[in-house]
Amino acid sequence: MEDPLFNWTADVDHIKNDEERNDKIYKMNRYMLGWVNFQLINGSRGVAIGIKGDNDNLIGCMTIIPSSCTKVGFINTIRTIIKLGIPPSHKPENGYGQHAKNRLNVQEEIPKARERIMKEHKRWIYLQCIGVHPSAVGKGHGKRMLNLLIQTADSLKVPLYLETESESNEALYKHFGFRTAEKIHLCAEGDTVKQPMWLMVKDAKV
Repeated sequence: MEDPLFNWTADVDHIKNDEERNDKIYKMNRYMLGWVNFQLINGSRGVAIGIKGDNDNLIGCMTIIPSSCTKVGFINTIRTIIKLGIPPSHKPENGYGQHAKNRLNVQEEIPKARERIMKEHKRWIYLQCIGVHPSAVGKGHGKRMLNLLIQTADSLKVPLYLETESESNEALYKHFGFRTAEKIHLCAEGDTVKQPMWLMVKDAKV
């Protein structure tokens, strides 16, 4: 699994068995995606847009949130905890690395940076997640979804915001007109391994 943020969060470099390591990364991926998307998919915070393949299977999806819904309230947080339980990294018996718990907690810095960067805008759209199934990569599905979002933002004359975890993705989004507003490095207390994050904005169409 290639998501740099999820892999970093899991802290499984100490595990030499590939199958065991991938299983722990998968469980962390599942939890983190569930956390950020649970309230959105049930319709309380934003919108999920998907693309179906030839067999009517979901092959791509993006989740977007309007600026009025980017802050997660206390009640919604409690509901999500009840639905998902505690993170797998917070259970010692699961065998995650010593920094996994703190690496997950330090990601609270991401929404703080988002609100700081976008505070000057009255309205904006947050591209929370976008992805395509490995079997459908390279067929233009991601481009179609991103162009749809850009067209929507342009018609509303509002900026777009996103976060990404790799230089290759940064270059990709720049191709679509995004600029890097800030680069941060996540690092948990007592940890030496940092995870870079590129915080990007596509300015509103004038």
